Amino acid sequence: MTLEPTLQARLDAIRKTYLDGLPGKLALVRAQLDGVTEGSEVERMRRAAGIAHQIHGTAGTMGLGELSQAAAALEEALDTEATADPEPWRAAIRAWFEAFEGAIGEAVARG
Repeated sequence: MTLEPTLQARLDAIRKTYLDGLPGKLALVRAQLDGVTEGSEVERMRRAAGIAHQIHGTAGTMGLGELSQAAAALEEALDTEATADPEPWRAAIRAWFEAFEGAIGEAVARG
């Protein structure tokens, strides 16, 4: 389906704005996981999961399937582990975060 040029230009601008904001969202998740923000570790993991949830949904809407999947995986890991003792899961969560970080980098680079 071909969109009318004005509509396509608007959608492209929305996508660019979204992509431009992703590094900031990544920094928010990183701050939660690194313990830079206030609250218990479980609270920070829940906040990080909430940000990943937002990215998961919006990335899917924007046609960024790989990013959406990486965000969903991080969200699921954080939701699961936030209800348990997070100590044994730190390395696994870091691995999910690194995949998420890589997906953001790829999405931003592709535009």
